[in-house]
Amino acid sequence: MKAPNDNNRMEPTMSRAIDFTHAASKPTHTDVWQKFRAAFARMMRDRIEEWMVKRTINSLHALDDRTLKDIGITRSEIESCARWRREKHPSYWPH
Repeated sequence: MKAPNDNNRMEPTMSRAIDFTHAASKPTHTDVWQKFRAAFARMMRDRIEEWMVKRTINSLHALDDRTLKDIGITRSEIESCARWRREKHPSYWPH
């Protein structure tokens, strides 16, 4: 004969073993690591792009006005061309 308390002790254990939603709601270490890697990659990409823009601006400022006119920009347009033309015409930039 089983004691009535034996069934009561088994029930909480079984309901925890079957409760998958509790385990699925917690982020795993893999998810955290992937988010960290993605954030780090975005940060590095942004810094490299900013470095490329500054390098382009410095190179264009080193040119004389006649050469800039041949390219089709004026000295006052250098920074805007370096920053925004990359978004509009990505084929101008190496990948």
